Amino acid sequence: MTPGAEAITAAIREWQAQAGAGRQAGAGRQAGAGRQAGAGRQAGAGRQAGDQLVVAIDGHGAAGKTTIAREVAGALAAELIATDSRLRYPPAPSSDRRPLAAYYDWAALRRDALEPALASGALLVIVEGVSAASPALADLVTHAVLVDTPEPIRLARLRGRIDPADWDETWLAAEREYFASRLPAGFDLVVPGS
Repeated sequence: MTPGAEAITAAIREWQAQAGAGRQAGAGRQAGAGRQAGAGRQAGAGRQAGDQLVVAIDGHGAAGKTTIAREVAGALAAELIATDSRLRYPPAPSSDRRPLAAYYDWAALRRDALEPALASGALLVIVEGVSAASPALADLVTHAVLVDTPEPIRLARLRGRIDPADWDETWLAAEREYFASRLPAGFDLVVPGS
């Protein structure tokens, strides 16, 4: 297991234990209240302690999110949902001005994957991919993790995966804009992807 996956697995176990303690104490506070890292973010708004956990594993393209998320999901028997399942490429026109809104159909991700997983009673759902911790999903996400990989490593990985004819500077610009608004301090946990 990668170091990033080990750190996330340990954190999720702690979050599950905290949720269980909150249920036993009859806590009515919001999930994640009192967090230090990411305390100012909106994730989990309206969700109560003891509810199912929805952990967003976010990061730039080729940061290692998918590898890490698969390891964590396997170790914890979690439901795994990829934001790439609702990737629009080429990007679609959108009235939503949030970064990456032209690339991701967050409403479909919620409706077709995330909400059904929660309705099925899944105790742990992991949403992985670029924009997994998007404000568009924040009311369902209880904890957000950033996979932080240095740009030279990420770009080298991308260049190994993407045909030069398909290289998309517009995507990279939208991704940079998204992460300019999603700083590491706004996440509950930051792990290495390299």
